[in-house]
This record gives sequence, structure tokens and C-alpha cells, in this order.
Amino acid sequence: MSDDAIKEMERTLRGSPSDSVLRIRFAHTLLRIGRDREALDAVDVAEIDHEHYEDAREIADRLWREEIARFERVDFLFPYDSRGGPAVDTTGRIGVFGMPSYHRVVDLARREVIHHEPGRLNFPCPARGGIYFRVVHWNGSSRIGWARLDGRGEIEVGSRAPRGDEELIEVSPAGDLIAVARQLRRGQSFRILSLPSFELVAKGPWEHGGVVLWESGHVVTPSRVVPWREGVAAAFRDFTGNKLQKLGGSVVATDERSGIAIHDVVHGWSKRLESKRKVALAHDGRTLRASTRSRTFEYELDPETGDLFERGFQSIPGHPLFHPGTDLYIPSEGSRVLSWDGQPVLELPADARPFYWVMGGHGLLALRHGYELWRAPGDAG
Repeated sequence: MSDDAIKEMERTLRGSPSDSVLRIRFAHTLLRIGRDREALDAVDVAEIDHEHYEDAREIADRLWREEIARFERVDFLFPYDSRGGPAVDTTGRIGVFGMPSYHRVVDLARREVIHHEPGRLNFPCPARGGIYFRVVHWNGSSRIGWARLDGRGEIEVGSRAPRGDEELIEVSPAGDLIAVARQLRRGQSFRILSLPSFELVAKGPWEHGGVVLWESGHVVTPSRVVPWREGVAAAFRDFTGNKLQKLGGSVVATDERSGIAIHDVVHGWSKRLESKRKVALAHDGRTLRASTRSRTFEYELDPETGDLFERGFQSIPGHPLFHPGTDLYIPSEGSRVLSWDGQPVLELPADARPFYWVMGGHGLLALRHGYELWRAPGDAG
């Protein structure tokens, strides 16, 4: 198939993102010509309807397993005593890590430190093509810093003095918006600012423990839901929830006395998973995995109705670390990445302790002699 025909299919899909048949057909087309990463992006299970979910899930799971099986260690070691990191942007090009009194920026494509500056690194927020963070100096002053790709593909390092007592909340996955909080006389306020200009986009009330839903355009705090994007509404405004966790799209979870509750702030549904034990959730936009100390249940979650379709369960001890895009997981103790049925997909050295997925699941951080980054060969920049 010609490049023009593929571009035409891509344009059609952008105009009809909920067309599941077209989405799967486009993914198969990309697979036939060896463009596996683009096929994985195209088959996005969050956009697939219930009728075609299993077909899309099979494609996505297979592609993820093939990629992760090829992971190898990047020839750069973040120091063992890193503070406030390490963090890797979602393209795999930029890394940052902090030491007790300074922080460094790494060009992971070149395997070299390109910036070294005094100041303790706090709360790094990776995004596409950039990492934003708070830098705290010895005298207590702080700045919002960044390492990001410029228009030429080079890494730009800079910082900005906060406005008043401005605190960094988080950055959008696309790296085009940043959320900050400010303390006012009558309470806290959030501000959504555009990047790289830091111009005001929206503002509203904020509370500690809140989350920003970038896809749906809402801020959810322990007591309310605030739409911040123009033209966006919320199914409910009054809200009460403890230990908020965002699960993707417009869905959040809250701790309950007898389990956990899941809410959709756009469609207005709430569901409860009853459990006498602590429940850990993993969600990739459509598939929900709920782990207790002995079992992990897997569901297909209908985003419009909140209906849960159980797909089965596995006896997995502890709280495994699930991959953000598929059913692969790392046991609570171990150095392997396993498939849903317990088969090894990736074997790390026996003394490695993988602990965090980065780059949207295309990379893995492990603690060994220092903090190691594992990813597929050539997957950077």
C-alpha cells in the first residue's frame, strides 16, 4: 500500500476516532508493512467498542509482548543515591536525576550529562519531549525548571521563578499545558498554563490531593469536580472521595471502607468493587485490573455506562506492578516481567529490581548497581 493511501486512512480515522472497524483495519495495514509502533498507537483499545474489543486487545497485547521481550539496558546508569528521580520523558530522549544538593539533565540518545546545576530536584513530571520539575535551593527559594526539546530537536534547559508561592501540580502528557497551585486568602487555587509561554488558560479552586484530568478537561479534588476546558461540563459537581487516583479519560477511583469506588465525571456513573482487603488498580483506558493480596481480577470497563465485563482472574500474590498498556506485570518481588498466564516475557539480572514503567510503557526503570533504564534497541528521540 502506498504512503498516500496510508495517509488517507489516517486522516479518515482522525475524523472518525470511534470507528472500531477502521481502527483495526488500519492497524493490520501498518503491521503488514512493518510499522509495529504505529500499529500499536492506532489500535488504541480505549477507543474500541465492546463488539471489537477482544480483537483489538489481542493485537495490542501481542505487540507489547514482542517489544518488551526485546528490552535491553541503556548504557547509562543513574546514581544509586539519586533524589527526586530519576525521570525519563515519554520519547526516551531526556533524563533528569537529583542528588542531595544538585541536579543533572541527561541526553539519553548520546548517553551524556548535558547540564549540571545546584538545587535539589523535586517532583519531576515527564511529558512528551520534556520534563518539568521543582528546584529547591539551599536558602529555601524555589523555581520551576524544565528540560525540553526545542524546534530543532535539541534539549533546552531553563527555569522560571514561581509567581508568589506557586507549586507545581503536574504536566499534560502532550507537554503543552502545566498545572500549578497557589495559596490565596480564602484557600488554594489551581491554574492551567500553556507551554512554553506560561500564559493563563484556566483557574479555579484547588485542594491538596486533587488530580487533573487532561483528556476530559476537569480538575477533581476531594470535595468537587471543576471543568476547566471551555465547553466542558461535569455530570456532577459535588464530590466526596479519599485518596484520589486517576484511571484515564474522565475516570477516577477513590478509597472506600469496604473496597474501592470508580467514578466517571462526564457520564455520571459510579461503581464499587467490594473487598475486605486493600485493592490496587491498574487501568489502560479500557481494561481494569484489580489486585488484592492473593488474586487479580481483569475486567473490560465500558466507559459510557460503567458496566464491568469480567475477563477472568489469576492467583498473583501481593500487589503486582502492571504495565500501563497491557496485561504484563512484574511480581511484587522478582526480576521478571510475566504475561497474564505467568509466562516469562523478559528476564532481568537476578539482582535487578524493576519498579517503574516509563515512556508510556516503552521503558522500564530497575534498581541494581544504580537506577537502570531498560527499553527496546533504538527506541529514543
